[in-house]
Amino acid sequence: SFGREVLVGAQAILEEAQALHRKRSEVDGEWAGSLSLVSVSTGKYVLPRFLAAFAADHPQVALQLEVTNRSRVIEMLEENAVDYAFVSLLPERMEVEALALVPNELHIIAPAGWRIPNPESAAFDEWLRESPLIFRESGSGTRRAFERLLAQRGIDATPVWELATNEAVKQAVIAGMGVSLMSIAGFAQEKRLGLLASLPINEGQGTTWQLIRRKGKALTPLRALFEGHLKASRETIVAAHFPWARE
Repeated sequence: SFGREVLVGAQAILEEAQALHRKRSEVDGEWAGSLSLVSVSTGKYVLPRFLAAFAADHPQVALQLEVTNRSRVIEMLEENAVDYAFVSLLPERMEVEALALVPNELHIIAPAGWRIPNPESAAFDEWLRESPLIFRESGSGTRRAFERLLAQRGIDATPVWELATNEAVKQAVIAGMGVSLMSIAGFAQEKRLGLLASLPINEGQGTTWQLIRRKGKALTPLRALFEGHLKASRETIVAAHFPWARE
């Protein structure tokens, strides 16, 4: 439509103006401009470590981060509304450029004091059948992983509780309401404090936290700088903050 053409033209003009501003800053030896990112909810435990390191080295670059559910993350990427998205599960119907940052280790979590059987044993399947199951909302990557795990083991995947956020799921487990599946990034501190029990589940369930850019979205000098910084700082940040991900 004509309206769409006007919008696309206006966006192109704004991007050109921003590019000129960035080039002028680069000539002066000072990077400027802005980068917009959107992350799935559990990503808020991971991505800020990388953003903080970049911001410390490039304080003139404005970073905008929105945290929301997976469906909205994919929608924003499809609409070209952001520079990057942070996910553990790649979009199914969109081509993207991906930069892997941290392995995403998934754990079965249970209230403190509950004994979780060995996940390789038949006792584990029986334990899951008898335990109240707490799920994230539909569309969540963790929800899909939990459903896949249960289906592989022939266990009814009917949730007793369905909660909208990782924080809600975590607090429900700590309160003794049931068991769930969660990325260790979301509960590492609570585990250290002994507030809940967990065991890793990695039989085909492991994913990777990665920053994705829609394929075809230009790799501007600022985006190249940002991605290069992430690659260069990854090992140091993982060693300092994500011990489960060390190789």
